[in-house]
Amino acid sequence: MQYFDAFYSCIFYWKDGEWLNHNPKISITIYNKDSVKKLKLGYADYSILGKVIVYNQALDQLETAVPYVEGIKESLKKYGKVVLSNPAIELRMTSTHCEIIDLFHTKYKTLEQGVNWNTITPKGLQTIPTSDIIELLDDWILFLKTLAEDPWILPEPVTCNPRKKEVKMNYLDYKFSSSYGWKSGKWADTESHYIARVNPVWDIIRVAGEGCVVYDILNSFFYDRKELRKVDTSIQYIHGIRKELEEKGEVVIVTDMVLLKINKEYVEILDMLCDPTGKEAPMCWEILTPEPFRRIPTKELFQMLEDWVEFLRALERGGPRLKVVTVTK
Repeated sequence: MQYFDAFYSCIFYWKDGEWLNHNPKISITIYNKDSVKKLKLGYADYSILGKVIVYNQALDQLETAVPYVEGIKESLKKYGKVVLSNPAIELRMTSTHCEIIDLFHTKYKTLEQGVNWNTITPKGLQTIPTSDIIELLDDWILFLKTLAEDPWILPEPVTCNPRKKEVKMNYLDYKFSSSYGWKSGKWADTESHYIARVNPVWDIIRVAGEGCVVYDILNSFFYDRKELRKVDTSIQYIHGIRKELEEKGEVVIVTDMVLLKINKEYVEILDMLCDPTGKEAPMCWEILTPEPFRRIPTKELFQMLEDWVEFLRALERGGPRLKVVTVTK
């Protein structure tokens, strides 16, 4: 692929003392290649192309995906063009080029409601090589073939009495995940990658609207801090934050992606990887987020950290594991 690359994750979720799924949930990450920057046409976020797969039921199962993709290739060969369309995205493909149309945000006009991809993407980057899309679909089929080999060792169900949350969560709803990545015909690692998945509570979604407030920026706090990889170091790290907060009244934590200003009442969240204009990088989280939701209560952050420690303990007891699987292209 010339413009982007794809990475797939198989995800097992944990929340409130138990694993939520024994069949992995699939996540698709599309990220730009450096060759896009070299074109010097501006910034384009090609993660939108994940919707080509996510919103297409024909690609859910190997049995339907193979004939579906073969049909696309045949149509391109016979007619020289084909249109792929679902509720989120439309691809207008010729034998050489593919035009991307954002359907998901077409009706929205303000930043708070979501921005149409075609509105903020330079015209020259809205068309990509058709071969990139075909390669993406072929790669997806190879991934489905890998999953068909049943590569998982799953933990025995554990009956437990999880500790009841001491804090009422008015802003944050979260679960934790253990995942395995797959790219270019093979598993990226035999060890799991585990992070937090942070969302707003339903009351915020109801008031602000679907997708208008996102707290996934806090996910990076967990995978950027080496102290939060093990139970014992996590406990020490959380204790250190509490102690410094008690002594100084404020703690500042900086990761590659987010800056947290923590005082005894609330946490201010600042985006470290952004562009206020949205031209060279994604627009800043604090610009896209309505003002009432840019800060979260400090007690909710600490509750999430305490639950994270319980998740790490669950992994130590034995979480979902990957068998050794070899995939040949």
